[in-house]
Formats: sequence, C-alpha cells, structure tokens
Amino acid sequence: MNEKSNNLIGLVITVLLIAVICAGIIYHYRGASGKLESELLKLERNNNELASETRQLQADVASHRTGITTIRNEVGKSRERIKHVYTEIEQAGNDVLRAIEIIEDCENIIETVKTQR
Repeated sequence: MNEKSNNLIGLVITVLLIAVICAGIIYHYRGASGKLESELLKLERNNNELASETRQLQADVASHRTGITTIRNEVGKSRERIKHVYTEIEQAGNDVLRAIEIIEDCENIIETVKTQR
C-alpha cells in the first residue's frame, strides 16, 4: 500500500507541477494580447506613413522625370543649334579663305600691271 501511496503522491506532485507551469505560462502571456494589439496598431500606423511617403516619392519622381525629359529635349535643340552655328562658322572660314585668295589674285594683278607700265 505504501508503494501505491508513493505513486499517488508522485502523480499528484507531477500534476501540480504541470498545473503550476501552465499557470505560469498563462500568467506570463495574459498581458501579451494587449501588447500585441498595441504593436499591431503601431505597425499599421507605420505602414500608413510609409505608404504616404511612397506616394509622395512617386509623385516627386514623376515630376523630376518630366523635368529631365524637358531638359533632354532642350539639350537636343541646343545641340542642333550648335551644329548649325559650327556649320556657319566653317562656311564663313571657307569664305574668308576664298576672299584672301581673291585679294592675293588682285594684288598679283596689280603688281603685274605696275610692272608692265
């Protein structure tokens, strides 16, 4: 009988130990639900702020993209103008060289006429 009593006491102690451990776990996590809800609300607020900032960033990027496209178009037009000016300068240089040749020819003619007199 003593052995049955020891087994029964061991069983009761084991059940009590399990009950105490379960009670401790329940006590520990009892307030966790409120904390979890609070953390979820913070997370939701952060998510909304992030979404708002993302939309603002997308709007800014679209605005900058438009500005960059405008600048790119203006640079293209300026490049064409520069090419045109360069072509005009080259043509003017050729005209100056031709004028110098004509002046030299005229000077040669004048010298020839002077020597013939």
